Amino acid sequence: MAAALALLSLTLALGPVPERLAPDCDLLLAPGAEPWPADLLEDLRIGLARLPAALRQFPGGPLELVRRDEARPFGMGDGSRAAPDWADGRRSFFLYPVAPSTNDRRAQWRLDRLSRVEQTRLWRARALVHAVLQRWDDVLGMSRRPLWGRLNGWQPALGLFADRPLNTAEGAFSRARGRASASLDLVTFAEELFVPAEAVREDALALDETVGCQEFSKARAFLTLLHEAGLSPEPVAARCPAFEEWAELDQLSHLEVLLVTASGRRPESLFGHLLLRPVYRQQGRVRAPSFETAVQIAAMTEDPHQAGLGYAVRGIFGGYSTVVSTVAWGDFAREALVLEQRTIRRFRLNLSGEENRRTLERVWELERRGAFDYHFFSANCASVLAFLIAGALPEQSRIEIPGMFLVAPGTVLDGLAATRVSGSESGPLLSYEPGDLLSAREIAERAERSRVELENDLLADLPSPARRAAAEAFRGARDPRPAKRREAFESMAGLSRLTCETSCRRHLYEWWAQTVRAERYLLDGALQRRRQIEADAVIRSQVLPGDPSPELAERQRLLERESRLHQHWMVLDRAQKREELAATLPRRPLTSQEREELAATQESERTFDRLVELHGDLVESRFAEEDPTALLEREAESLRADQLRTATKALPESGAWRAAAGVGARLGADSSVTPTVAVYSAGLAELLGDQRRHGFRSGAEMRVLEGELQLRSSGRWPAVARSDFTLFGYRTLLRELPRFRTSWWDALGWGAATTMSSREWRLLPDRAGITGELLAPLAASADFDSLAAVGLGAGWFGGWGGGRLGAGLGPRVSLSVRLGLPGHSAQALRLEGSYQWSMLLLAGGEVSPAHELEAAIGADFLLGNPQRFALLVKPRIQIESGSDRNAGWRGAASALVWFEPL
Repeated sequence: MAAALALLSLTLALGPVPERLAPDCDLLLAPGAEPWPADLLEDLRIGLARLPAALRQFPGGPLELVRRDEARPFGMGDGSRAAPDWADGRRSFFLYPVAPSTNDRRAQWRLDRLSRVEQTRLWRARALVHAVLQRWDDVLGMSRRPLWGRLNGWQPALGLFADRPLNTAEGAFSRARGRASASLDLVTFAEELFVPAEAVREDALALDETVGCQEFSKARAFLTLLHEAGLSPEPVAARCPAFEEWAELDQLSHLEVLLVTASGRRPESLFGHLLLRPVYRQQGRVRAPSFETAVQIAAMTEDPHQAGLGYAVRGIFGGYSTVVSTVAWGDFAREALVLEQRTIRRFRLNLSGEENRRTLERVWELERRGAFDYHFFSANCASVLAFLIAGALPEQSRIEIPGMFLVAPGTVLDGLAATRVSGSESGPLLSYEPGDLLSAREIAERAERSRVELENDLLADLPSPARRAAAEAFRGARDPRPAKRREAFESMAGLSRLTCETSCRRHLYEWWAQTVRAERYLLDGALQRRRQIEADAVIRSQVLPGDPSPELAERQRLLERESRLHQHWMVLDRAQKREELAATLPRRPLTSQEREELAATQESERTFDRLVELHGDLVESRFAEEDPTALLEREAESLRADQLRTATKALPESGAWRAAAGVGARLGADSSVTPTVAVYSAGLAELLGDQRRHGFRSGAEMRVLEGELQLRSSGRWPAVARSDFTLFGYRTLLRELPRFRTSWWDALGWGAATTMSSREWRLLPDRAGITGELLAPLAASADFDSLAAVGLGAGWFGGWGGGRLGAGLGPRVSLSVRLGLPGHSAQALRLEGSYQWSMLLLAGGEVSPAHELEAAIGADFLLGNPQRFALLVKPRIQIESGSDRNAGWRGAASALVWFEPL
């Protein structure tokens, strides 16, 4: 009796005993003022039943479910003090009455067909899944695994996981709560995966809109992690007709990464551009370019004509979003190869069939639910491409991009080439694929060179009476006036009908083919100028709203339903949308010069049309026996051989994150000779003439965060003898061939740089400045292996040191020479020199003219195999000298041998 009373007293003291939700798990129902409603218990048990049996035996001891009275969206807390989701660590989980959500569109995407009652039941069941999976994740750390974390960009930073995902799209998370951490991302996804809309209503979604057909990567990663822990069966890919029709996996050969090489035409194109392209087998079916696709990764920006300086500022420091889009290959190739004149270099992704599928699944997902902050130097098309591919690789494969602060197409190609995955142990993830796609200008240049050779042969083959007429026609075919070229084509058509030897006929046939290519380039230039004139005439303030955010939101809404996608597909073509809108806007009257240029473009069109008519007539009548396929095959084989030869001699890596050390001696201004050591590093340094498989064109130079420091012995501690730092520098020698030049600008290159330097002997030892110049190439080989160029420009600087301050401005002349040596393309003799006259204004009002001359001569020698380990040995002699009103000529010189590992 005493024991019974003691037990009763203890029970009253502790309060009511919690009930179990189900007999086979430690889910307790906290007692309250009122009993638990039967419908709520039923919904919770539905959620529990949706879990695999092993997951129901969760770790961490009993889990108590506690009801609260105030309604909350989705029936769960948000972690705030007003609406907590957990208490006592993870011991108690709060359930709230389900309230409608007004600001979380993503959570409601797949619930349109559910009634309010059905949605309430669904969220109650999901709340149970949330609580149980959070316990499992706390113990197993699934969300901290790279397999999960890299899908939305919860990537490790300095050994810790980031507190903000790279993917900022609303649709990338099952509901907004998942954006708070990688763990909540996983747990909220588990809610949607285990309790989808069709769990409460079978016809709630079409098959292609279900979670399994929209979240391939997350579903696979999550279920794989559970399977590894013995908590779930091995995941099986869902059947998704819309994705399978889009991906065409049975026809897929492989995937390519395309490098659209840099161009000096627009600032945003200086680093180049990366995109992804699926390559399909023909198997008896020819795909026209309009029906092939590419995966474009680009920032959604406003019209740069409207944005002005803000366009560049937002691009560098953030303000735009990068998105993934499937585009028509023909449209993209025309924009890159014709309008922008940029060569496209191809690289093959050596993935297994399963990895190819996963990569396309990532494209499918990120096109619908992907948005990334854009920063020109660090978060751009290249970084997003690496992010996309990384999510398709096995967990043990990790793409390491060299460097920390600069992410360029070249550095990402370096990282991909250094990565190995299962199925390609014998080689890298990325390998060069011969078959670069040439820009229209390069095609025209090759055509022009071939035409010159053919003309020499024809002048030897044609009958004597026709030679003079042919020579005159050949000159006329290069006349800058379209009407004169038309006359030359008419004359050549008559000459082509004359009887001549077989070799002569073949040369004529090829001459006409090359002439059409050259003339097409001129036509493209004329049409581009016409479009530019028409665009300039539009009243720009009315073209498009400056902020692209509404367009991004509209894009997201259009992609929420597969059934609505094709109805609005054309709206997603931003270029066409702008053109259509611009066509409806008022225009200013054209200037007289613009009218003349438009008339010239019409002449170019008539000339090209007539050339095509003449060529077609000759092919049918005079050249019917010639084989066009054989001609194309010969040209393709010649081009492939040239590209293979260039690729074999090129350095495999980009010029990113270079480092070198040098030793030698320095002759000071006081004629003393001292031992000298030097160090060099660069975030990116690719010089004129450098040929790098992952780099820029050899005719362009880029230097970013480049620094050199020379230390000479001086008593007890070394002294700084010379230092140079380039924040950003660019030079290009790319120009039109004489045949295609329409202005003096077409014959010149250009360059600009922002630098800092220190020289002991200068009146103002330390300075920071900006230089700009036009470059006149004196000579250059086709691949710029050997070149000579003179630059004429100006330089401005601010200087300090020696107790003085001042600034200078004046003209500048430079000389650059590179002579390629036999063997590898990295071996060369180099000469760089510059002279600047400045009007120097010192603090206090003193004015002094100043002269400065600097020159460096040396050679680069390659030792070893660049595919494994190699060393660039670079002996250099540097001379620096100058004068001003306060002193005569003075200067210094150094002789160093640099060693740069590759």
